[in-house]
Amino acid sequence: MRKYPGTEYSKKSATSSKKIVVSAHFPDCRQYVQNVAHANRTSTCRVHPILQRTAKVLVVLRLDPQSFRGLASRPVTERVTPLEISAYLKNLQLPTLLGMEENSMHKQPIRFCLASFALLLLAFAPVALASLRAGQNAWLGLARGFINPTAGTAQVVGYFTFVEGTPGPFFSGLPSEATAFFTFRTDTLTLTPPIANGPDVSAIMFSPGTLTVYFNTSPTGNFSNLDSFSSGKPIATFRRSTGMITNVAGSTGVATLSAKLISSQDFVFQGRTINFRDFVPNGVTIFDTTTSNFVSGTAEFPIAQPFTFSAIAIGGDDSDSE
Repeated sequence: MRKYPGTEYSKKSATSSKKIVVSAHFPDCRQYVQNVAHANRTSTCRVHPILQRTAKVLVVLRLDPQSFRGLASRPVTERVTPLEISAYLKNLQLPTLLGMEENSMHKQPIRFCLASFALLLLAFAPVALASLRAGQNAWLGLARGFINPTAGTAQVVGYFTFVEGTPGPFFSGLPSEATAFFTFRTDTLTLTPPIANGPDVSAIMFSPGTLTVYFNTSPTGNFSNLDSFSSGKPIATFRRSTGMITNVAGSTGVATLSAKLISSQDFVFQGRTINFRDFVPNGVTIFDTTTSNFVSGTAEFPIAQPFTFSAIAIGGDDSDSE
């Protein structure tokens, strides 16, 4: 197991020549605390007060001692900024916190140990301490709109090539729908007939509804099977607004809509616990770029329109989200 810096401390007891040594080897924070507790129960080892006061450091860093999730798991109104944490640590009364006198022998080791331990705990908290700024890029991807022209209905499925605040890689192999860890699917939406504006431009409106994002531990996306895009774990659901597709004869088209986050849940990806509410609590505005060339669809939706998409974060605070 890896030995983390700042977790060793030794000094001679004032009443004995016996050396008190703390050497913590641990794979994660939870195991670390368990090791400290075990050491406290043994007669051959005495843990230094700085480690016995782990709970106080947890309070400073606003960490949940059960899950070790950090600031990003809290509503914005309950979060503290990194600067506040820094100020708190800077002004700590070390002798009081550590339960020992701060003299020349202890001063530097104690400060180093406290700082190292604080950084260690922060490393196990989510990196994103706040949601994305309004207008900041949230995600990118590719998709297809599957259309039934006779019924005037459609469904959209696709996959993400990038999600802000989420560590990559986003594919289990060469990038494609078949290897994408993150996919999405809409409910069935209703399309209006084309609304002409001169000889070259037309618009199609589509109804509001839902868009659900899925996490696929074993990707199997296939555009000939829409269910393959919704077979993973649902991790976020958005309420789509009414949208509009703009078509220009002989050129690419564009579509625009907004999607408000209505539910999300934790998932673990690349060793990190992630939740969409931490970086897009108010949802996103989505922009699509479509082609005028259609491809084959499915039995229910005979034709499909490929497109790329991007999204930017909607501003506001958590009180605006549901």
